[in-house]
Amino acid sequence: MPITPHDLKDFAERIAQSADETQLRAAISRGYYAAFHAVLPLAARLPESGKCLAGRRYVSHREMYERLVEWRTGAVHPMLSRMIATKSVLARAIDVSRFAREKADYRIEDTIRYADAQSQLERTALILRSMAQLEAELKRGDAA
Repeated sequence: MPITPHDLKDFAERIAQSADETQLRAAISRGYYAAFHAVLPLAARLPESGKCLAGRRYVSHREMYERLVEWRTGAVHPMLSRMIATKSVLARAIDVSRFAREKADYRIEDTIRYADAQSQLERTALILRSMAQLEAELKRGDAA
């Protein structure tokens, strides 16, 4: 059965309640992937960034960030060009979230604390809210 970004976020929130560092790391990672998959449908519709490696069949983590920063939205939807503040929030939050996930997954010698997981989950919620607002604005623009 398929899952949603919200399912990943909910799972991350449940495991973040633990004092176990392994689960805190997993919560940070799942929080990032909730955000990644929430943004991916939009990022996949944006043109490749100027930094994209030629021939890629998927949107990489770094490429998602680059596409958000460049925000070349003309061919996607006319309303998107006006959403610069939302774009800036998304780009910054996804970049910081990815960095936190990399620390949790790859730097096992570093200590991860409960506050680190909570910060990640707050960013995840912000990204999911931003995407919901963006999608609602696009639908409102389509209806007008």
